[in-house]
Amino acid sequence: MAVSVSRLAVTITYDGPPDLPGNLDGLGIALWNRFDLLGQTQDVEDAVVASRRAVELVCDGHPSKPSYLHTLALALESRFDRLGNPPDIADAIAANTRSVELTPDDDARKAARLSNLGNCLGRRFKRLGNLIDVEDSVKAHQRAVELISDGHPEQAVYLTNLGISLATLFWRFNDINDIERSIAALRQARELMPNTHPGKPLLLSSLGFSLDGRFIQHRDLADVDDAIEVKRRAVQLTPDGDPSKPTRLSSLGSSLQSRFNRLGRLIDIEEALAVTRRAATLTPDDHPSKPARLNSLGTVLITRFEQPVNMDIDEFVQAGAEDGTGSSPLMDGHQNQSDPNIDELKRSLANNFGIVGSIAELNEAIEATRHATDLTPPGDPNRLLFLETLGRALELRFKELDDTPDFQASMRSYMQAAAEESAPPSRRLRVIQEGADFCWQYASLATHDLFIEVYKSVISLLPQVAWLGYNVSRRYNELVRFGDMTNAAAAAAIAAGQIKLAVEWLEAGRSLVWGQLSQLRMPLDELQEQYPELAERLRRASRALESTDESPLDPGLPDIGMQQAISTIDRRQVAEDYKQVLAEIRKQAGFESFLLPKKLAELVPAAGARPVVLVNTHKSRCDAIILHSSDHVVHVPLPKMYHGTASQMRSRLVGVLDRAGVRDRGALWSSRSKSDDTLHWVLENLWKLVVSPVLQAMENEESSLPKRRNGLLHITWCATSPLAFLPFHAAGIYGGPGSKAEPTAKTFHHIVSSYAPSLSSLSRTTGRPGSSRFQSATVLVVSQPQTPGYNPIPGTMDEALKIGYHFPADRVVHLSGAEATTTTVLKALDERQPQIFHLACHGIQDRSQPANSAFVLEDGRLTLASLMIKSTNDAELAFLSACQTATGYDKLPDEAVHLAAGMLAIGYRSVIGTMWSIGDSDAPLVADEVYAKLMNTDEERAEVAYALHEAIGRLRSKVGEADFLRWVPFVHFGL
Repeated sequence: MAVSVSRLAVTITYDGPPDLPGNLDGLGIALWNRFDLLGQTQDVEDAVVASRRAVELVCDGHPSKPSYLHTLALALESRFDRLGNPPDIADAIAANTRSVELTPDDDARKAARLSNLGNCLGRRFKRLGNLIDVEDSVKAHQRAVELISDGHPEQAVYLTNLGISLATLFWRFNDINDIERSIAALRQARELMPNTHPGKPLLLSSLGFSLDGRFIQHRDLADVDDAIEVKRRAVQLTPDGDPSKPTRLSSLGSSLQSRFNRLGRLIDIEEALAVTRRAATLTPDDHPSKPARLNSLGTVLITRFEQPVNMDIDEFVQAGAEDGTGSSPLMDGHQNQSDPNIDELKRSLANNFGIVGSIAELNEAIEATRHATDLTPPGDPNRLLFLETLGRALELRFKELDDTPDFQASMRSYMQAAAEESAPPSRRLRVIQEGADFCWQYASLATHDLFIEVYKSVISLLPQVAWLGYNVSRRYNELVRFGDMTNAAAAAAIAAGQIKLAVEWLEAGRSLVWGQLSQLRMPLDELQEQYPELAERLRRASRALESTDESPLDPGLPDIGMQQAISTIDRRQVAEDYKQVLAEIRKQAGFESFLLPKKLAELVPAAGARPVVLVNTHKSRCDAIILHSSDHVVHVPLPKMYHGTASQMRSRLVGVLDRAGVRDRGALWSSRSKSDDTLHWVLENLWKLVVSPVLQAMENEESSLPKRRNGLLHITWCATSPLAFLPFHAAGIYGGPGSKAEPTAKTFHHIVSSYAPSLSSLSRTTGRPGSSRFQSATVLVVSQPQTPGYNPIPGTMDEALKIGYHFPADRVVHLSGAEATTTTVLKALDERQPQIFHLACHGIQDRSQPANSAFVLEDGRLTLASLMIKSTNDAELAFLSACQTATGYDKLPDEAVHLAAGMLAIGYRSVIGTMWSIGDSDAPLVADEVYAKLMNTDEERAEVAYALHEAIGRLRSKVGEADFLRWVPFVHFGL
């Protein structure tokens, strides 16, 4: 009726301009109200046309102009909510802003217009993510609250809007002050707003949402209790048929599940199931939120099914009595709580009494999540979540019923989820990890082809997860989450007989971060220099893709489903942008393999003229692979080595080092360390289980191997997982408890050992000239005999003196003590461009920020980050005569988080480091011997690895073979 009257008024006054704008505005309001009531899109379209015409007909000085602008903004805002077109929300904000500007502060309508402006800004933030919008939204709502007096009829509404905007700010910036202010505003609004107010359900739902946020921060049960209470009330106050009812039911279910996860009370998961099931039922299939609500239902059903049965048998008897059924016949003969079939019995009884989920409910979870998946088209980033939940449900049913088709269907779901390119790479990798774990758990059902397909996904995703657009700390944190997936991939490839693929996969997943630094020196520098536009596009797309689910949906918006639809459109576009920019980068010369795994043919040249031995350990198997040429890859099974044994060897070695106190050069060592039998055990097992089988295999390949020097072959070890921490060069049978010494059963009698974090770490310097390069080398020596705050190491002066004996004075720069500052060292590197950089000082590893690992100088730390920007094109040798410069990080054994790997990554051809602290008197001896050998004109001895091998031999002769802690720590990395 109101619309008809307004249309008539417009028709009558169409030729009478003085009344026409007001009539058009009235028509716009009537159409907007009818749209709000009936939801007909044509009404809001007509409302926009009428309101826009009213605004156009009056000048800024017209007293009704602010009102007309306000009506237009309301219509545009509603059309945006319905259709999601970005220009509508931009025009709504412009109209609102102008309306506010034209309204004086003493006008009673200004607060309403400010509040509406804040709502529009909040909507655009959700659509486009511009941080300034959410901040301006809070300011507008705050100003609206300030303009009204206590007792104003709309005070509670404005406080509600302020609370919602502050919650949005909190979810974005995680500032606890914002959520505290949000809760305070919403609680004040709750006291002011009567239950009969139509906005009360939204207020209560929003308060629950904010309390959820504070619960996540502080884990205070009072918050989740309050959230459940107010959300229950919001549901009660929302009439059946209201389109917001399913949203509020779903939100209540989420809070109940949070409390169940914290307390494990069955009553919470039961209620969560009831309200979540109702939310899904009330949501029609064509509603954008239907898939998400079906998935929530599936998740609750799975959670209920997975709960362990912690009741005693007597409790089941009582449950049966209370249920009216009495004692179950299943109890007969099973009164003993330690009966091996007791768990199965308990679940059966629990199902009977409805204490935990039944197979029927698990079937319901499968049907719900399958329906959610069917309703969601490929390319929708939410599809990954739905497929993951479906995969979990199918996996549970397989484990319960042992039905092979469920195993196959579960794996298909995991694989399809991981293939969703619109989802963040880290989430895709997490899902495929679930699938991989499932495969290993039931390896007898998983074919080799299935394992290969699973790990193809893993290897393709790892470089994206550890993407070089993130800072180093973020990349390491991402890799920690995914454990030994590379080792598992290699084990699967080896089991399938695809040895070359195993090599490629090991390389693709090892030392990712140093590999990226080695390729580009600083993240994206090379791409930035040559193609700055592509580099910036990749940064934006990747960060947007990873941040798509950083904040939850805002319950303050009228249609959560529309938010999901809009968010989906955005993420699809982001994913497409990411895919396109990668394709464009790979079309550019020199970037064809950008973020792609290298093929074996690209990796083999890195080894140069010596074999590389890759050693992989996994819970399923352990193997060595000898790599010498692309067509000559030798697989050496290690059937007696187990992953658990390798972990035990590493932990025992660490225990010895801790007891001995060998963590700092210059520290006092425990006298017990020399005779510790544990080291005998570690080195003997390393010989028997790994080194000896590898050497035996190499004897069979003698004709294809390079010529030995002085009877010794040079081998580079590239080990994974716990073995990456062990000294292969010292493996042998030394006559510990229960064994007799075997003179020839020692690594150093057969080979010269080097180490490498990865094959790629060797490729940067392959092909440089060899034997005579040290004859004309310039040398920079840095010594710190007494660094403030650290143990004195006077032997560094003797070390520096001995180095000077081997080089002409005009080619040696020695900075010591107070003159060895970060500034003077960096300046010397720039001016002298030394081929040899010798550091005799304390070293510090920063495991969270490896680029901040450093050498301690007089005035502070000389970090790897500061060295990365220096030219190292002619750098030959970095001799790190400091503590623990080649000690890794146990959470990331395959990332070689240590100073030696860092120096290799930034361009040094060879690096001498230490696995633990070295004796202050031993370092000068080793340095003296190394440089003497390097300056020898005999070509055979001009390699750093051979020089260090002989120097360690000299030290070993002096201190005795059994004093492992003194001669074992010196190691060589690189070529």
